Amino acid sequence: MRKLAKKAEQAIEPVLREPQQFKDIRCIKTYQAILERIKYLEKRTGQSYEEYKEGRRSFPPKKVYDLAFFSSLEDQIPIIATVDNALRAVAIADVVIEQLALRGIDVELRSVRDSRICEMRAVKGDQYYELRFWEPSTKATRSSALTSLERLFTDYSYGGDSIMLPRHILTIEFDSRYNRTAIQDKASVKLEQQIDRIVEKIELKLVQKAKEHLEHLAWKRDYDRKLAIRQHNKRVAKDRERQLERAIAESVNFEKSQQLKLYLKQLSLAIEKLPAEQKAFGLAWLRIVREQRKDLNPIAQRLESFRILTSEQADSSEEYWGLDLMDEDADPDFEESIEEDESSGGW
Repeated sequence: MRKLAKKAEQAIEPVLREPQQFKDIRCIKTYQAILERIKYLEKRTGQSYEEYKEGRRSFPPKKVYDLAFFSSLEDQIPIIATVDNALRAVAIADVVIEQLALRGIDVELRSVRDSRICEMRAVKGDQYYELRFWEPSTKATRSSALTSLERLFTDYSYGGDSIMLPRHILTIEFDSRYNRTAIQDKASVKLEQQIDRIVEKIELKLVQKAKEHLEHLAWKRDYDRKLAIRQHNKRVAKDRERQLERAIAESVNFEKSQQLKLYLKQLSLAIEKLPAEQKAFGLAWLRIVREQRKDLNPIAQRLESFRILTSEQADSSEEYWGLDLMDEDADPDFEESIEEDESSGGW
């Protein structure tokens, strides 16, 4: 079975276009940047890239094209690879972008903050999946030959006892920040022969992320609903605990109010016996105090609070003790439909 699968992989023919057939403008710009890199290396080293292509690769490297990398800049397909693999990568990207578009998936380049590079995203609706082309390196013991080769295309050598050498394995890396995965060249199957697999992986991941997003929204809604209920119940319980303290304080004020009422009644009887001029001042004073005594009467204030709790002002009242405690799973007031979230998911 494994042999049959291997033969099937080997039978896949690359579907890459020639550069003059590229359809995506970003791929065209990236291809032109790679050509500029080749011209720079040829001018600096005197080594012909055409002759290099016709020759055999060697490891450890003996030619500058085995060691020198191309690194994309702004508005270019993100590629970090040797020239050979960079050319393959941009050709693969042109086909991948087209095939994703047929599935309703856009590919966008986004500038990375404080950097001259871009990140590439496959986007559908509100979900995206990052991808980039990359060529891994391996650490090797530094030799004088490798150091001399390194200085051919750089103005300096990093020094040290080791040097990082490209492995010449073109890789497309997904989601490099969190759950990094990759598809890369194999001994029998090159990356360009795995384009269908690349496109399918991206589409499945976007579907998965959309599903996880809806599940998260449902969880978040339920969490917020239960949190609101817990906060409501906490306010009600705390306010109920305060009612006894308030009643005691009101009873003290009530006692003061009654004592004052009795005092004013006795005083009014005494004022009636005063001479006319003194009586007029006394009655005026009584009116002033009795008017203010109304504010000292807690019964009137408590009755007013009951009225508010049964009126349209109840929603804005800070009195919670009279409200019902809510069950986290049964109260319908905090339940919401997820239809709007599903319709806005972009699928």
